[in-house]
Amino acid sequence: MCHSSRTRSAVGATAVRHEWSADRAPADPTARIGDTEREEVVAMLGDAAAEGYLTAGELDERLATALTARTWGDLVPLTVDLPPEW
Repeated sequence: MCHSSRTRSAVGATAVRHEWSADRAPADPTARIGDTEREEVVAMLGDAAAEGYLTAGELDERLATALTARTWGDLVPLTVDLPPEW
């Protein structure tokens, strides 16, 4: 299940809000993640690519990692360089 919403800013651009946040990660990067966290990151990466923040190659690499991720330490690096409002 994807938990994102789109809102319009004052200038008309669409802003995407995602439930995923690296701030949710536990202190132990080896802590396991589940399907929900994987799905949230996949949705976020797709939106980031659609908005021009990732190239097609970057998206492919990150999706491959996200879909096989087992721990928070696998997921967090995939989104840390995206804009903070995401």
